[in-house]
Amino acid sequence: MKGVYQSLGCGNNRLNCSEALSSKDMCGISGQLRFDDRPADRALVKRMTRRLSHRGPDDVGYYFGRKVAFGHRRLAIIDLKGGQQPIFDNSRSVCLVSNNEIYNHVELRRELEAKGCGFKSSSDTEVILHLFKEERERGFIKLEGMFAFAVWDDPSETLYLARDPFGIKPLYYYQDSKVFIFASEMKALLEYRELDRELDLEAIDGYFASLAIPEPRSVFRRVRKLPAGHFLKVRGGKVVIERYWEPRFATTSQPRLSSEGSVKELEDQFRNQLRRSVRVSLRSDVPVGLLLSGGVDSSSIAAFASRESQKPLHTFSAAFDENEFNESSFSRSVSEAFGTRHHEVLVTKGRATRIATRLAELIDEPFADSSSIPTYAVCEMASRHVKTVLSGEGADELFGGYPWHMVKAPQRRACDDEHPSRIVFSENERGALYSSDFKSGFEKLRRRSSHLVESHHTKRLSALDRSLLEDLRIYLPSDILFKSDRVSMIHSLEVRVPFLNREFADFATRLPDKMKVNGAIRKYLLKRAMRSILPSPITQRPKKGFSIPMDLWLWEEGKWRDMIYDTIFSRRTRERAQFEMKTLERLQHEHERLERFHGYKLWTVYVFEMWQRTFLD
Repeated sequence: MKGVYQSLGCGNNRLNCSEALSSKDMCGISGQLRFDDRPADRALVKRMTRRLSHRGPDDVGYYFGRKVAFGHRRLAIIDLKGGQQPIFDNSRSVCLVSNNEIYNHVELRRELEAKGCGFKSSSDTEVILHLFKEERERGFIKLEGMFAFAVWDDPSETLYLARDPFGIKPLYYYQDSKVFIFASEMKALLEYRELDRELDLEAIDGYFASLAIPEPRSVFRRVRKLPAGHFLKVRGGKVVIERYWEPRFATTSQPRLSSEGSVKELEDQFRNQLRRSVRVSLRSDVPVGLLLSGGVDSSSIAAFASRESQKPLHTFSAAFDENEFNESSFSRSVSEAFGTRHHEVLVTKGRATRIATRLAELIDEPFADSSSIPTYAVCEMASRHVKTVLSGEGADELFGGYPWHMVKAPQRRACDDEHPSRIVFSENERGALYSSDFKSGFEKLRRRSSHLVESHHTKRLSALDRSLLEDLRIYLPSDILFKSDRVSMIHSLEVRVPFLNREFADFATRLPDKMKVNGAIRKYLLKRAMRSILPSPITQRPKKGFSIPMDLWLWEEGKWRDMIYDTIFSRRTRERAQFEMKTLERLQHEHERLERFHGYKLWTVYVFEMWQRTFLD
């Protein structure tokens, strides 16, 4: 047993750890810091960590100290034989657990070794530890990749949490007078039996507006998500949150990348930047695949990944029976162009119904973005072949890929209203949806906040850059990256997003507006730069969302329609008295008579009710 302690840096050390075990049983982290004189709750942290087992099937490790405890589940991607966590520094005074892939760990390791740091493994997590020891929170800005980690600094009795710049990896926390707890997913926090489960009505209102709980809120009022690009310090019962990075959009007083002269120079820069980002994203000791939709974003990743990969690239796509939603011919053409080993899964209505019935339990907050269903099917298939995949998320938010980016309104403040292109229930429609009793809770709020957050320097940005900044801060982490992480981790599959590597993002945010949206062309530079590389239909066709035939399936007779209607019109839903049933009945009748399509509205109510049955009843 002594040897096991020492392999993790325990035994006779200043942290006084009494247990640090790593046994065989992508990662998930959890922990507790007590504010009173009672010791850390081992049983609680073990239960919390067990709830995260799907995030890390390869290894489990714990650290139990006097007032702090950490748990870790590991998916081994780099340093397969080493890399166990928790890990400790040489003085045994600092302990770290992390959910991370640091793509520039090789370069950072050289820099730290030049300063005299000695490494015990090839793990990228150990790089974070030494970087923290050398530069504390000032070093977070140097990390390129995706991460959510916790550091306990014993000499100062301070707990640090940090999250990557775009919120690719999740991190929840909760505090009361006795404890501070954190975890990669909320279901782990719910193991704390004293957790206050009062619903956050503002967050729920945001959900019915936009399909997802807007960050940094959660569905519970006292549970929060650490915002992307921020770190948190807990010392003496006081919590302080600070920003260490934000997107660097050029303001009126800052220079942009010039578009004068040859646009070809910017095209070359784009390709070089993306090639580098893909190259570092492929660093792994296990095979890496690609989620390929056949759109320009994932196809661009495929073009460079197929060249940079040392092994044949596996690509994974979804297909539908309904032609309007089936993009499989495009993904096949990209696969053929770049010689990938292509895999396809057919998402039928029956398969989607089976997946939908499980999502409320698997995704522990109300989340109604229906693209989670085909994403689930594709990730399930991919997990049989690889442990990690690349994807094209982030390009729309950086280069202006959504319909609302076409709106030209220089006078419009970013938070003045809700953009109709991404609203499920408008504010007036939500007023008609909520019952009088449910609505009274919202009316007690002193002020209903906008779901679009304006930064301190937003007024100095162009209208387009304001819209992009809103998406990067709210829509991207709350919806796109939330879905990507939860659905992939259900299958112990890691998703990497090369477009969101910090250096590439810095290049994109400094581009002139017309290199993003030019006339009627969205993602202008991306399409220009890739038009000589990708099959021509890929760069020329309009964007299609990765969604299911929601309105059609709800109109047709069958299990999908029965599942939704049987739930939202059930006795249990009526007893909650949260919704005006006459409003729901009107939506149903209009949909069935093809007067107006309300599939997503009714689906959003269904998901919320199923979440309540799973986590509240």
